[in-house]
Amino acid sequence: MAYLAALGSMNDLPKNLFKRAALEAEDYDDGGDVSPESLLAHLETNGPNDPIRQALGPLLAGWDAEQTAEWAVGTDAGSPERRQLTYTRLGFGSALADWATAHYPPHADDTIVITGTQVDPWYFPNRKVGRFYWDAYRRHLRDVKGWAPTPIGELDQATDDIVEQIADPSADKAYGAKGLVVGYVQSGKTANFTGVVAKAIDAGYRNIFILTGTIELLRGQTQRRLDMELIGIENLIGDRTIDEASSDPRFDYANDDDWPKKFLQIGVKPEAAGRPSLVRHTRKAADYQRLFGTATQLRPVKQYQGLPFHHPDNLMRVPAGIFVIKKNRHVLEKLAADLSQVGSALLDIPALIIDDESDQASVNTVDPAKVEKARREGKEVAERTKINEAIAGLLKKMPRAQYLGYTATPFANVFIDPGDTEDLFPRDFVIGLKRPSGYMGASDFSDIGKDFGTTPISQRPIGSSNQRAFVRELMGDEDTKERDDELRRALDIFVLTGAVKLYRLDVDPSLRFAHHTMLIHESVRMAAHGATADKVKELWSTGGYGSPSGLRRLKKLYEADILPVSAARRENGIPTEPGFDDLKKYVGAAVGRISEHANNPVIVVNGDADIQRNQQQLDFDRGSVWRVLVGGTKLSRGFTVEGLTVSYFRRVAGAHDTLTQAGRWFGFRPGYRDLVRVFIGTNEKKGKTRVNLLDAFDAVVQDEEEFRKQLAVYSRRVNGRPQVRPKDIPPLVSQHLFWLKPTANNKMFNTELAEQAEPEFGPVGFPTDHAALRANLTLWECVIQGLTQTVRLLGKTGTFEARLAEVDPKSLWDVLARHIWLPNYGERRVLPWLNFFESALAGLDRFVAVLPQLAPPSPAYKIDGIGDLRMVRRQRRETRGDVLGEPTEPRHRVAAERLVGAAASDDPSLRGYIAPRQGALLCYLVQDQNNPKAPPIMAPRIYLPNSVMPDTGPAVRFRAIDSASDDPVIDVSPSR
Repeated sequence: MAYLAALGSMNDLPKNLFKRAALEAEDYDDGGDVSPESLLAHLETNGPNDPIRQALGPLLAGWDAEQTAEWAVGTDAGSPERRQLTYTRLGFGSALADWATAHYPPHADDTIVITGTQVDPWYFPNRKVGRFYWDAYRRHLRDVKGWAPTPIGELDQATDDIVEQIADPSADKAYGAKGLVVGYVQSGKTANFTGVVAKAIDAGYRNIFILTGTIELLRGQTQRRLDMELIGIENLIGDRTIDEASSDPRFDYANDDDWPKKFLQIGVKPEAAGRPSLVRHTRKAADYQRLFGTATQLRPVKQYQGLPFHHPDNLMRVPAGIFVIKKNRHVLEKLAADLSQVGSALLDIPALIIDDESDQASVNTVDPAKVEKARREGKEVAERTKINEAIAGLLKKMPRAQYLGYTATPFANVFIDPGDTEDLFPRDFVIGLKRPSGYMGASDFSDIGKDFGTTPISQRPIGSSNQRAFVRELMGDEDTKERDDELRRALDIFVLTGAVKLYRLDVDPSLRFAHHTMLIHESVRMAAHGATADKVKELWSTGGYGSPSGLRRLKKLYEADILPVSAARRENGIPTEPGFDDLKKYVGAAVGRISEHANNPVIVVNGDADIQRNQQQLDFDRGSVWRVLVGGTKLSRGFTVEGLTVSYFRRVAGAHDTLTQAGRWFGFRPGYRDLVRVFIGTNEKKGKTRVNLLDAFDAVVQDEEEFRKQLAVYSRRVNGRPQVRPKDIPPLVSQHLFWLKPTANNKMFNTELAEQAEPEFGPVGFPTDHAALRANLTLWECVIQGLTQTVRLLGKTGTFEARLAEVDPKSLWDVLARHIWLPNYGERRVLPWLNFFESALAGLDRFVAVLPQLAPPSPAYKIDGIGDLRMVRRQRRETRGDVLGEPTEPRHRVAAERLVGAAASDDPSLRGYIAPRQGALLCYLVQDQNNPKAPPIMAPRIYLPNSVMPDTGPAVRFRAIDSASDDPVIDVSPSR
């Protein structure tokens, strides 16, 4: 008891544990030995659930991670020097220090913090002592949810990093910070913002608004999590006993299997401890409802009338209101109407708005160009979407409100106009959460960064190839036997993995597999969901899971798929799989659980009222769910599909964020990560083309990892100052797959192309002004004067005559940088590629220019010293802003491709032009058919070798446009 009390007094900094424990021992009359030797003996003989170990681990992690600790000046966070200083201050000798290092290795805070407007520092160690709700939440994570000390310590530091960025609730001057927290899909963002809310309440925030997704299913799920893990039993039952609340049918959790044993228990009534109680204004099954005449109850009562409400003496004596609300226009309008009745008191109430899935519904998707056009025409037009307007309105009503967006797909948020002060751009900070241990994310299902070359997935080693282990390719077209066979195979894997889970539970009862689910996501259309559900029922009824033929089929699949993958990927301590004969009884049990509801294995999750009335409802809170879930939107964004083991995914989406959020197979899979399988379409229809969704998720990995990697680089400080502000982040948003944009088009109105890393570039936006055309032709003289060699080259078919020349890469870049283009074309189309070209110059030795020479009657243009050069005729496309029609011809492009593809030797005329660091310049003199008397146009198409391309392949980068600045967010103008 003495050691626990001593450790409990050290939240701010490490102190001599044994001196403090000796004093505590006198108070507790322990009478025991207080010494390093006795403590080491205790730690060595007790397991990880020992109270002293559970108290020590998070403290060590927190002290490791402190960035600005006065007691640790001269040591870096997470360094061995920091840990050694901690041991010295604690009075640990070498034996205790060695034990602590082995069990709790030094921990660096990997949270990425990029700050803009600096909030006055306020969250000092003295504000972290005796945090009532945070301490209760931390105990709940440890004692009820079974979290280990290290993840609790990581959460403690990460949430500190966030709370430090919002304003002091008791500051005299009101300030409303806006920030963004970037996590991973299903990676514990709810746990993070629950911790932030707990600490915010402890610090003095008195209205907490949690904006969930757009569907009630997600809102109810979030409400329950907060009720269970933050609000707790004492606040939920009020003046009643647990038994009285449990017997009340109107009580939210009267029939909940987890009530009350898995709900947070503070241990004391908050008011009795001199702490604020928590008042729920929403319920598990009820979103916010109008209070009308009773809305004045939202106005807090000041205890000390002579002090402002934000004074600590007032803040700490009033309850905190908790609102868990859908992002629904009508709900938000109800809330705004009631808050208006609070009057001027609202100006003084510190509030925190947590916007979960902040890139969904919250972002303004009104086209600013259409708004501007309407203004010019004198028409009235909505400048904001209703939900965006409602959130902005809440912030306007509450100048002490902090806005904190949470998302795993931040692109829409960082594309918001930084110059629109009423919008939700995260002007003050962006925080990138570290990837938690045990998490399975997009990279765990990808082989990006692994050197498998062209080896088919089926031939890659299971131990090192994520796709070989966890991904199964789908090729079957609609309404074909092949497609039915693929779906049956997925269902068979679902049965087998369920059987393995039941076997593991028998061997090790400490494992928990309450839910076992399979997700089928092919479409967002409800009609398609019904058809898919019918197909699943048909395949299930003919599956023969108890027949000899069915069992033979399962045995073959078990031995070909489950056994080899689990042998290579099973977690330590998880029971080894049995032979199929020993698994048979568990197969029968799994089939029984999956089909226990009227022999129907399916739950359709969508808004079809008829379907919902005639089936079991999906509710992970009221019992075990072993079912196949068919759905679309409701099973994607934000909603956690518990126990998800098998995914069957064929939905085509054109945006990174939509596709990523649909990947419900991301998350924590304790005890069964080796059983996870993703069946994914590799030949799906997208308009008139076919796309590979596996390639799309590989692109997701590349886009996401590049964004986070660069965030980490730019979060570094120089002389204590950040190198970039949040408004500098948009240029870091990449797109690696041409058809998969970062986000929806209506969320990219405020973006422009900043960089285009493509190996081939052919501009067509040439000016129409004669003087500009002459100036451009003059720029090209450095290339034209070198075109003295005439050769015949192999084309796509036959041969063609061409002029050749060697061109210096820097000279070519300079020509393009000084070139005159159609209005806006240079900035929007040429400059992004030119920025990339400039970065590639160091890897280029030369370009080989190829100027095809067409036979008469093509017109000729005489060049002094060169003679006649043949021109091609092209028309301008008036419907596309007067750009020139494509100048190049396929039969000529082959020569340029040979020059950069190490195949120049295929053409005898190019054998003298074989070089590894060379590009190709295919160029034409063009006569403008719309204006034949104009000077000719030199039209280039530039080809770069693979050696200068990014390892991740072609990519483009976007940035937001800041309407409040005439300058680019990051200067991308060409250097001279």
